[in-house]
Amino acid sequence: MSAEEEKWRKATVQQVCNGPHGLYMVTTLNEPLAGVEGSVTAGLEPPVWNEGIVPTKGTFVLLATLTSKAAGWRALHARFFQPEDTVNPP
Repeated sequence: MSAEEEKWRKATVQQVCNGPHGLYMVTTLNEPLAGVEGSVTAGLEPPVWNEGIVPTKGTFVLLATLTSKAAGWRALHARFFQPEDTVNPP
């Protein structure tokens, strides 16, 4: 996998849903990324999400390893945006 594919990207949670495969979040990237239009989803259970709590609408998160699926874009890694991310971006 290239460094570009592994780069963490800041996104904003638009909603949290409970689907047939469990909880997931619908996000929008804060900065445009060529080829990615619309929302990016991410599961809210391990191994994608390893935080202790579920984010809410408006929460900033970081997404990595974006992949295109038939239903749209999905992140295979996600975590909360932390204060240290402002000083030392991932």
